[in-house]
Amino acid sequence: MRPPIIRATARRLLAHALVLLAACQPATTGTLAGGATNTTNDKSSIINHAHLLMTANASSSTIAFKTNGTQKGAGTTYLGRLTNDTARWASASPLVSFEANNGGSTRFLSEGRLIAEGLAYDALYHGVIGSVDPNTQPQLLLAPFDTNTPPATKAHVRFAHLMPGVGPVDVWSGAPGSETKVASALAYGAITPYLDIQAATATVPSINVTVTPAGVAPGGANLMSVVAITNVTNPGVYTIPLLYNNSNLSIATTKTLAIYVDR
Repeated sequence: MRPPIIRATARRLLAHALVLLAACQPATTGTLAGGATNTTNDKSSIINHAHLLMTANASSSTIAFKTNGTQKGAGTTYLGRLTNDTARWASASPLVSFEANNGGSTRFLSEGRLIAEGLAYDALYHGVIGSVDPNTQPQLLLAPFDTNTPPATKAHVRFAHLMPGVGPVDVWSGAPGSETKVASALAYGAITPYLDIQAATATVPSINVTVTPAGVAPGGANLMSVVAITNVTNPGVYTIPLLYNNSNLSIATTKTLAIYVDR
């Protein structure tokens, strides 16, 4: 009778080992932060990446983005944007890695950020490639989209101060000579909340944006003055980075803005 008992015990041990083995197998659906693939990626958010990185005197060449180890957006030009990128991560590993690189092994920026499931974000990569100065070095500004619907007669607009080497600024909206301040002492690398702005309609054909040093009224010291912007319309939602164009950073007239539609 002993042999049957031994065989039954062996079968039970084998079955138990198979159960343990199955329980230990990962259920992987994608690449996790840091490149690990040992747990389920059960969370996700939408990211819109924008290439605003400069060299010392000009816009940088094309770049690519990497989110949680997955390369994407190769060949993105200055001011270009990769929209509707899905970033996935695991509940147990909520730190999501963001990277800007040259499409290969050279990294210009690499950071880990906590993001919330189900939200959409603007990822604004800005600064001067190669700089180690905290005022100009490459940085990532990650800002969630507005979830509120603008009034029918307004647009939701937020401004990001991304002009390397420029101190805090005030942002003004309105016709020249009758501007209204909409943001005060906005620091470099910061972004305003979404603001209600009277934007282009049949009766208001355009908006104007003036930027001055903090505490300075519009006039001869303007850092930039962009008039007759017609592609910001009611009731849209927009992010407007304040930045340089692709010329020398020391020339005041090279300060400009970009307009990105969030929704």
